[in-house]
Formats: sequence, C-alpha cells, structure tokens
Amino acid sequence: MRGTFLLAGSSFMFACWYLIQSKVLSVYPYKYWSSMATCLIGGFQTALAGVIVRRDKDAWKIGCDINLLTIVYSGALATAGKYCLNCWAVAKKGPSYPPMFNPLSVVFTVVLGSIFIGDDITVGSLIGTTLVIVGTYVFLWAKANELPEK
Repeated sequence: MRGTFLLAGSSFMFACWYLIQSKVLSVYPYKYWSSMATCLIGGFQTALAGVIVRRDKDAWKIGCDINLLTIVYSGALATAGKYCLNCWAVAKKGPSYPPMFNPLSVVFTVVLGSIFIGDDITVGSLIGTTLVIVGTYVFLWAKANELPEK
C-alpha cells in the first residue's frame, strides 16, 4: 500500500513540476541552471530522508567499487541527464510532452531485464509494453495533428 501511495504521489508531483518548469522557462532563460538547482535540492532532500531512514554508519561507507560507480551513474546520467533532456523538451514542446515518455521505461525494463538478467517475458509484460507503445504512438499522432492556436 505504501508503495502505491508513494508512486501516485511521485506522479502527481512530477505533473506539477512540469507545469512549474514551463512557467519558469518562460521567465528564466537559463534552463540548465534551473535543472541543476532542481537536482541539488532533490539531492539534499534525498540525503535528509536517507539519514532519517538509515542511521547505520556502515551503510553510508563508500568504497572504490560498484557502489561508487552506481552513485556516479545515477547522479550524472540518470538524474542530471534526464532533467536536462526534460527541460529541453518542455522548452521546445510544452509541459505535456515529456511525461508521455515516462512509461517507456517499462518497455526498456522488460527488454533489458530479459537480455542482461535473464528475466522471463510474460504475457502480462508483453501486453503492458504493447499498450505503452500504442499509447505513445497515439499521443504523438494526436500532437502532430493538433490544430495550431489562433
């Protein structure tokens, strides 16, 4: 139950963020600085939540191993890269565009999990990925056929 509420809350907050980001970009032209500020504030919030949830000092030790590589990858590519690409997409296409591509992570998870981890591709995952791809296509088709504002 807790995970469902957190996921719904995350989706709602991302929807709010895209709307705020489109307004910020119309006033503040330095879009990558706003992305950096977002990542920095999110990093402080995550660190605070981590300290509250995980008080064991051994859990916070970082060595020169896969844990360090995971942290650098997650920070540099998964977070900073994503925010920069989202910021660029919001500036070019508007706030409704980037959230439409979030469900594609399910498709990539199914495919890459099958390739690298050896997960089974089930009927449910095939139906889900098909629905995600069809939904994304319908959205892109509708955006391409949208009437211009007068």
